[in-house]
Amino acid sequence: MRQLLLLLPLQIIVSTLGGSLPSTKMSTFDAPIVDILWLGADRRKVLLNTQKGTLYESLDDGRDWEQKSVHSLKVARLIMSAANASTVVAVGFRLEVFASVDAGTTWKEVVHPPGIRLSFMFHPTRANWALLSVWTEDCRLSLPGSPCTHKLLATEDLGAKPLKPISAHVVQFSWGRGDYADTIFYTHIKDKSKRQSILSKWMEGVDFVASTDFGESKTTLVPGGNKFVISEKFILVAQAKDVSAQTVNLKVSTDGSWFRKVGKRLAYVQ
Repeated sequence: MRQLLLLLPLQIIVSTLGGSLPSTKMSTFDAPIVDILWLGADRRKVLLNTQKGTLYESLDDGRDWEQKSVHSLKVARLIMSAANASTVVAVGFRLEVFASVDAGTTWKEVVHPPGIRLSFMFHPTRANWALLSVWTEDCRLSLPGSPCTHKLLATEDLGAKPLKPISAHVVQFSWGRGDYADTIFYTHIKDKSKRQSILSKWMEGVDFVASTDFGESKTTLVPGGNKFVISEKFILVAQAKDVSAQTVNLKVSTDGSWFRKVGKRLAYVQ
């Protein structure tokens, strides 16, 4: 009913202006659509996946559709690079990752450590660079004594070579922006001998760090930095001040290397 109410005024406006409605064609898929992407240099190719994991392809702006296969993968997510509309990643229900650099014509698997949860983040301007993180399989609730950890890895070639390990016990991660876009920023728990816990409050022993060489080395920028936000001009970091009172200092940087204190105490927001 809501869709009808939204469409009806448009029909009235077009009719009043003496124009005609665009031609339409109804397409049927096996389940509701999850993701839909317009790919390629001319954005004429369309890929979508459904809740059942089926991948569909259209070569004419979405008018006609054909089921496609990515190595028999049931596709849970489609992710397109912001740097190149022909570069796309398909993530399976079992966390398999396949990458394509030709708008989905061919696919190659990105091999990564097994896990129970996965995140994938393209570099903002380099289509073949990406960050990938996995919570290891021993993070299941049925394995409470295991050494569960959240691993962060990186690639410069969409997995053509083995992924480069950045850190374990990672809390949060991101590429930089602007002049420091190639820098990997993340927060991590320093003591990696214990099972990693979820950051549900401000914690000691968590640092905000950066790496400019894909994990070969790292620089601690804000000791005690628990969480951060990166914009085009600023990096804001919440630094634990008093964990018993659950207060933090807010640190800010404009160059990605030097941070100064600003603001007031903050309450933890998950």
